[in-house]
Amino acid sequence: MLLGQGVLIVVAIAWTASRGSVPWIIWIGALFGIVSLWSASLILRVDAKGVRLGRSVSVPWTSIREVAFHGPGVVAADPAIGLRLRPEAPLPDGMKSIVHDPSNPDNIPEPLRASVRNLDHEKLTAAVREFGGGVPLVRSA
Repeated sequence: MLLGQGVLIVVAIAWTASRGSVPWIIWIGALFGIVSLWSASLILRVDAKGVRLGRSVSVPWTSIREVAFHGPGVVAADPAIGLRLRPEAPLPDGMKSIVHDPSNPDNIPEPLRASVRNLDHEKLTAAVREFGGGVPLVRSA
């Protein structure tokens, strides 16, 4: 969906440019639009290094205690995942702070949660098994 919007923007810019000169402000606006669409396109990545949520929060497997899956309708309209960290885990890259509640260790802070439209649970399970080194994927309510 986002890629399609980006393509439409590029086509519109090219068509406008072919019709005459385009004010520089339109080019700058289009560039910002394309960059924001590209930034929003990465929501979740699971690989050998760990789990990346969005473009900013990256958590290595050695810091993850559990990967929690929330099905649609449980937490949000879209499926979501969350990361529960080990107590001794350092602050993940891209985070400035974490609030840890000792009375509720299963609480997942907002920066460690992501709603993922069209999340394929089977692919997520396979990726966590392949790369996670024994980190469990749990269904959470």
